[in-house]
Amino acid sequence: MASRVDDVYRFRFVIEGPRDAIFVLSARVVHCAKTAVDGVTAYLTGLEFIDTSNPVCQRAIEHLVGVVTN
Repeated sequence: MASRVDDVYRFRFVIEGPRDAIFVLSARVVHCAKTAVDGVTAYLTGLEFIDTSNPVCQRAIEHLVGVVTN
């Protein structure tokens, strides 16, 4: 099922390591496109984190991005 633009979801992230990190972030759908992969319908969804003015949320986003890009 496709998400609609402006839908808001909460995501729970668990980053395992010497000091496990668990946090919940909210994100808003900014775009969604239907596609097919090997004949199976899939949806590509773009999300924008919200509450980025909150310092705790901002640190969580920075930590998540750092883990994903390293």
